[in-house]
Amino acid sequence: MKASPLLTSSSPSSGTFPSPIPNRVRLIWFGTVICCLSTLLYSCSNLILRGLTGSRLAPDWILFFKELVCVVSVTPIILLMSFAGKYRRPRWKWILCIVLGGTVCEAVGAELQLWAYNQIGVVITIPLIQTANLIGAAAIGFVCLREILCRRDSIAVGVLILSMFCLVFGPPTEPSPVAREAGLPMRVVLGGIGAVLSGAAYSVHVVFLRYASESREMPISLMMVIVTGIGMIVFGSSLWLRHGIAGFYEGIPASAWKWCFLTGVINTAAFYFQILGLRYTILARAQLIAVGQIALITVVGILYFGEPANALVWGGIALAILGILIIGKPDRAT
Repeated sequence: MKASPLLTSSSPSSGTFPSPIPNRVRLIWFGTVICCLSTLLYSCSNLILRGLTGSRLAPDWILFFKELVCVVSVTPIILLMSFAGKYRRPRWKWILCIVLGGTVCEAVGAELQLWAYNQIGVVITIPLIQTANLIGAAAIGFVCLREILCRRDSIAVGVLILSMFCLVFGPPTEPSPVAREAGLPMRVVLGGIGAVLSGAAYSVHVVFLRYASESREMPISLMMVIVTGIGMIVFGSSLWLRHGIAGFYEGIPASAWKWCFLTGVINTAAFYFQILGLRYTILARAQLIAVGQIALITVVGILYFGEPANALVWGGIALAILGILIIGKPDRAT
């Protein structure tokens, strides 16, 4: 039986020495590097969004125009490739797969995330979302995609979950004004549940991305436009219902347009590398790497935004870095 090209290496007779690392493991390395690049870009995008949120702009306005940048920049590529005959329409099952995943992401995950921000604040919401996303992706990947975590990645999951708990309960901050006004712990509990459900929705979305991207039949550009197009519909409808048509342009400072465009460009690149990385590494491993953005955002928040920190917060950051380092070396059995 003829050997698969992915599992073979150069022979000594060809003038080169055989690689000690199988091509399959090198592909995992490639996927790991791509996922790290996506995480870095998402971190930059989220930091800009953090600054925009503090400017009292409507969150729906920010998210609508962020998604608009992706649709406007990627759609011409799809059209040009179609006219050149280099673009074939994938089967409807793959399109439906991305539509379902994008709807869960934008209509459920993003909306619940914004709602949780108002209930318990950003500092607690983001680690809760990432923890639920990580656990959900590992569980769904195992059940639906038959992806099994190696021992190293399983340890990294535990370390990163512990890191998230430190970052949730560590910040020495006063209760948020929303929580103080509520006067009831139930609102905080519901906010936490909303954050967890948001993370679960994101994990479902990533499973759909992984499933569709692995087939190689669904072009990445089309996947990007479908998901962000759904986001435009969701956030645009919400913005119109709350503020009317004037909410799209009235009272928006010039600097906000500039920063929103920049975060849209960065987010588009991050989304592309996220889907590309999912083609070359298992789902849980990609989500493990994505959790690293929490540590980066926390450090920038402390150093640049002047957010308070204590030993527990720095311990959570150290654990996050340790978890990423544990992931770093692909296992041959992965």
